[in-house]
Amino acid sequence: MAPFLPTDSRRVMAIRRLVGFAVLPVVGGLAPLVAVPAVAARFGAEGWRDVAVGQSIGAAAAVVVELGWGISGPQRSARQSLGNLRRSVGLALVTQVLVLLPVTAGVWVVAHLVPVGAPALVGWIGTAGALGSVNVVWCWIGLGRPGPILWADTLPRTLPVVVAAVALAAGAPLWVFPLALVVSGLVPVVLGTTLLGIGPATLRQLTPRLVVRAVRIQLQPLLGRVLSATYISVPITLAGVSAPGAVAVFAAADRLQRWALTALKALPTALQGWVGGPADPDRRIRRAWVALWGNVGVGVLVGAGFVVVVPAVSRGFFAGVATVAPDLAVLSGLLVVVVTTSRATGGLVLVALRGVPAITLSAAAGCLVGVPGVLVLARVDGARGAMLGVLSAEAAVLAVQVVAVVVLDRRRRRRVRRATSVLRVAHVRVDDPAYPRNARVRHHLRAAGFTVDVVRRHRGGSVIGRMTRDVRTVLGLRGYDVHLLAEMSLVVAPLVALVARLRGGVVVVDRFVGQYETDIDDHGLAAPRSLRALRCRVVDRLAERSADVLLIDTEVRAAALRERVPARTAVVSLPVGAPAWAGPAAVPPAEAGAMAVSRAGAAADVAAGAAAGAGAGAAAEAGTLPSGRAAAASGPLRVLFYGHDVPLHGVPVIVSALGEVGRPVRATFVSYASVLERIRAQLHDEGDRVDATLLEPVPAEELATVIANHDVVLGVFGTSDKARSVIPNKVWQGLACGRTVITAASPALAELRPLVGPQLVEVPPGDAEALAGALRAVVDGPVLSDGPWVGTAERLEAYAAARHARFAALLRQRCAARAGA
Repeated sequence: MAPFLPTDSRRVMAIRRLVGFAVLPVVGGLAPLVAVPAVAARFGAEGWRDVAVGQSIGAAAAVVVELGWGISGPQRSARQSLGNLRRSVGLALVTQVLVLLPVTAGVWVVAHLVPVGAPALVGWIGTAGALGSVNVVWCWIGLGRPGPILWADTLPRTLPVVVAAVALAAGAPLWVFPLALVVSGLVPVVLGTTLLGIGPATLRQLTPRLVVRAVRIQLQPLLGRVLSATYISVPITLAGVSAPGAVAVFAAADRLQRWALTALKALPTALQGWVGGPADPDRRIRRAWVALWGNVGVGVLVGAGFVVVVPAVSRGFFAGVATVAPDLAVLSGLLVVVVTTSRATGGLVLVALRGVPAITLSAAAGCLVGVPGVLVLARVDGARGAMLGVLSAEAAVLAVQVVAVVVLDRRRRRRVRRATSVLRVAHVRVDDPAYPRNARVRHHLRAAGFTVDVVRRHRGGSVIGRMTRDVRTVLGLRGYDVHLLAEMSLVVAPLVALVARLRGGVVVVDRFVGQYETDIDDHGLAAPRSLRALRCRVVDRLAERSADVLLIDTEVRAAALRERVPARTAVVSLPVGAPAWAGPAAVPPAEAGAMAVSRAGAAADVAAGAAAGAGAGAAAEAGTLPSGRAAAASGPLRVLFYGHDVPLHGVPVIVSALGEVGRPVRATFVSYASVLERIRAQLHDEGDRVDATLLEPVPAEELATVIANHDVVLGVFGTSDKARSVIPNKVWQGLACGRTVITAASPALAELRPLVGPQLVEVPPGDAEALAGALRAVVDGPVLSDGPWVGTAERLEAYAAARHARFAALLRQRCAARAGA
C-alpha cells in the first residue's frame, strides 16, 4: 500500500523504519557489553581478556554459521511472496544448523590453543557467539520491518545478559555470562520462526537436494564473510598470540569501536530493503549510490565523535583496567570511517551491480593484509600496532571494492547503451505480467540482452473508455525497437503495427490465444456463421498479417499459420513450458505417495495395458503406457484434473471414464465454483461409482502441492481442432512435477514424446472407455516406490529455453535489418 500513500505519510514511515533500524542494532550490540563493567570490576584484566577472546572466537564462528544469508537475503526477501519467504527462511535455518555442529567443535579446539586463563569459559562464550548467528533478522530487514526485530530478537537477546550483569555485580560466578549468552541465542530463533509461521509443513518441502543446492549458492557470499572474519573478529585472538599484555587495551578499543560500527550498521541495514525493492535494476543501482554517499557522511561524523569521547568512556566503562589512549582512539575513529564506507560499497553498491564475487575478492585482500599486519605490528607496538594492522586490512578491502565498483559500473553503462540503442522491447497491452507465458517471454528476452518494458492493459470503465486509453498508450510508445503485443490483445494489432513501422520498429504478435478459437470454439458464444464469428476471424487474420514475427505455442499450429501468412512473416513456436514452481523440488516424496519409477518395466506395463481392455489396448499400441502401481499396496489411484468445463477439456469424458474404471480411484477436480456445479451434476449422474473431491482454484504456489498429492494428472480429451493442435498448461506442469499424465492423443504431442517417453499416456480423443482402460493399466501395474519421474523438468525446460533462444536470435536479426534499412 505504500506507493499509494501521500508523500508525507511515506516519508514518516521511512523515518520510522530508519529510526527503528538505528536503535535496534545499538541495543543489540550493547547487550554483550552490559556485563563488561561487572566482569572488569570483579575479575580484572585477565577476566576481561578471557571474555574478549571468547567473543572474538565466537564472532568469527558466527560468520561461518551465518552462511552469507545476511548479504544475499535482505534484497531477495524484499521481492518475495510470503510462501517463498517462509521457504527461504526455513532453508536458511536448516543450512545454518547443519554448519553449526562442526563449527562448534572448531571453537573448542581454538579455545584450548589460545593462551587464556579459562579455556572452557572461552569455549562456551565462543559457542554462544556462533549460535547467535542463527536467526531470521535478515528477513525482517529485507521487508523493512524493525518491529519484529525488537520483540523477537533484540529484547530476547538483551534481557538475559542484563540479568547476568546484575547477577555478576551481586557476586555470581563468571559462568553466568556464557549461560546468558546461550539463552539469548536460542530464544530469538523460536520467536522468529513462530512469527513467520514456519512449521513442519514448511520444513518438509526442503528436500536434501534443495538444502545442498542452497549451501552451494551461499558459498560465494560465505567465502567473503569467512575471509573478512579473519581481519574483523579474529584480531583480538591474533593480538593475544603476539602480545598477550596488550590484549585488554586493544580489546577495549575494539569492542567500543565495533559497538559504534554496530550502531552505524543501522543505515545500510535499513537501506537494503529500499535498494533491493525495485524490480528495475537501474533504479536499484541509483538507490545504491544514494545510500553509499549517505553512509560516507554519517561515518565521518561518528568517527570524529569517536576520537573525542572514547578515552573518557573507556576509563569508566572498563573500571580503569583497559583505558584507550588518544592516539589509539584516532586510529579507531579512522577505522570507523573506512568500515562504514566499505559496508556501503560492498553490501549495497556491489550487490546491486551483481558484483558479489568482488566482495569476496576484497575480503581476500583484507585477509592477506590484516592477518600478518596484526601479528607483526602487535608484537612491535602493542595495542596501537594491532589497530594499525586492522586499519590497513580495512583500507585494502575498501580499495579493492572501489576499483570493482568503477569497473562494473562502466561495464553496466556500456551494456545499457548497447541495449538501448538496438534492443528495446515494449511488451504491449499486458493483462497480467505474472501470467506464465508473459513472464517467460520477458525472462528469456532479458537473458538474451534485450531491455523489456511492460505496458499494461487498461482496466475498468466503459469499453470505449478502455479502448481510448489503449489507443493513447500505443500512440505514446517511443524509442522502442520491438513492439511485442501480448496474447489476448489481437484487436489492437493493426494499430500497434502502424505505430511500430512509422517509428522503425519490429512488430511481434503473440497469437497464442486467438479470438475465434476462444469465443466460438471454446466458449460457444456464437454460431460459426454468425456476425460475431466473422468479426473474430477478421481480428485474427488482421493480427496475423500485421506482424513481422508471429508467436504460437506448438509446431502444429505454427505449420498451419505459415500456410496462410505472407512470406515476410516469420512464425516462431514458443512452447508453453512449465512455470518455476513446477518441478521435482516442488514435489516432496513424502507427500507424493508410492509412484512408479520402474522405467525398465515400461514395456511390460504396455502389455498389461493391452490385456486390461479395448481402451487400454488402444493406448498400448501407441507404446505410451508408463509403469503403474498396485492399488493394494498404495491405496486408491489419485487422479487430478484442473481447468474449465469447455469442449477442449472434455470433462464429460473424464467423469464417464471414472465411472467405468472398476478399480479404486479417487478423483480431484479443481475449477471455479460455476464449473464445479456443472461437474457435480455430471458426477451425480454417475451415482456413487466415482469418489470425487471438488476444490475451488488455489494459488500457483499451492498448486504444486496439490499435484504432489496425486499420482496422475489428466490433460484434455476434447475432439476439436484446437484440442489436436495444443499442449495445455496442465500437461507441461504435470510432467514437470514428475507425475504420469494422461491426455488425448494429438499431433502436437510429437514435440514432447522424445523428452518424456512413457510418462505421457495418450488415448483417443473423446473416448471415455480408452481413458478408463488407461487408468486401469496404471492401477494394475507393478508396485512403484521410488518417487516421481525424475529429470523431466530439466529436459522440458532445456527444450523451451532453446526455442526462446532461437526467437531471440531471430529478433536480433530483424532489429539489425530494420536498423540497416
